[in-house]
Amino acid sequence: MGITVTWDNETRTTTRIVLNGSYSLDDLLNAFRTESEMIRGMNHPVCSIVVFDNFPMSFPMFDIARVRDVLDEVYPRNLCMTVAVTSSPMLMHLLRTIPIRVPHTVKIVSTEEQAYRLIADRQRVR
Repeated sequence: MGITVTWDNETRTTTRIVLNGSYSLDDLLNAFRTESEMIRGMNHPVCSIVVFDNFPMSFPMFDIARVRDVLDEVYPRNLCMTVAVTSSPMLMHLLRTIPIRVPHTVKIVSTEEQAYRLIADRQRVR
């Protein structure tokens, strides 16, 4: 339960963050920092999949500005795409309407299959 941050493949072209169960905002921000350090260590473009397995209804929405500030601060230049995966219509709407400033492509999908397809298409283009 909580948050895991791992490489999704052996070539280290995709990271994977899984948010499952309860976690704090600090846990989430630390996961983004950990992922950023992993990506910065690579000399090639990297994509990210963020899976919201169980979206907590108690998520501190008032701290979205803090999340945005951390994302602005930590994300490396070689991160080329983030795909958020959620089956929650509420979270999907929220992610689409909150202006998170990142210098790369962000997509929101409802299945991991869609996420992998988008990343494969992106990596083929590069």
